Amino acid sequence: TALKRLSRAGLIELVSFQRGAKTGFTAYKVHPHGREILASKSAISSLGFKRVQTGSDTGSLGFSSSSSYTEPQNLKTTTTGEPELFNDGAMQLSPDWQEVECSPLSGIGFTQTHLVQIIRQNVLKPEVVQQSIYAFAFDLRVNGKAKEVRGAPLNYFMGTLRKGIEYAPPENYETPQAEARRKRIEYLQRAEQQKRDDEQKLLDLEFLSWKRELSESQIVALVPEWARKPGQIQDSALKSHFEENVWPELRTNISGSDENERQNIQKEIQRSLTEATQ
Repeated sequence: TALKRLSRAGLIELVSFQRGAKTGFTAYKVHPHGREILASKSAISSLGFKRVQTGSDTGSLGFSSSSSYTEPQNLKTTTTGEPELFNDGAMQLSPDWQEVECSPLSGIGFTQTHLVQIIRQNVLKPEVVQQSIYAFAFDLRVNGKAKEVRGAPLNYFMGTLRKGIEYAPPENYETPQAEARRKRIEYLQRAEQQKRDDEQKLLDLEFLSWKRELSESQIVALVPEWARKPGQIQDSALKSHFEENVWPELRTNISGSDENERQNIQKEIQRSLTEATQ
């Protein structure tokens, strides 16, 4: 844009150029009368330019450090002399803008091209834009925000940020980090509860297998005198004995083989009987 303005003003003239995405270039020469004009701050301001010091005594024209968040010195130049934002498909942005993650809104078509449009507004900082992306993505996914806006969600989001307004997070908003922590906690809680449920089922089944192997005399030897009559009380007493004296070791020795399992049960029966008669 700067080169076009200078050319229209008759201050520079196209000398040569070569087409090509990687090897292309454009060369200009400055007219003699243009040198004096370009050296004048008032003339430069009238053309809408800002002077940027480049290390030389006279400086050069370009983007000032405050006029854009991109770094034009890192951009290629197209055959038209304008900065090219893409280099082999990668956006050339300053480091703080390179860290902005666009993927949460990829579902509505938000890309780095739209990010560049926001950058050129020169109003919002990278962290504000990032927070807005996260907040709008959350609002779309959790609250169904797309049903509330007129037109395409992308247009709604871009319209908000182009005005220099941060997208306000909804009341139930969770940052990606907080959401990830919450989901991790919920997963661990479900896994732990499932583990306890499975272990309880296994204990109940092992108890039934263990009980089936007992004779009446063995049962009488294992339970207190007040629980020797068959029934619910006797079952409760046997279950307590099983949980306290049999299950802890049996749990660590359970085998996938039915024969091994049966041998383990018989072993535990004999061990518990021995302990009860001592």
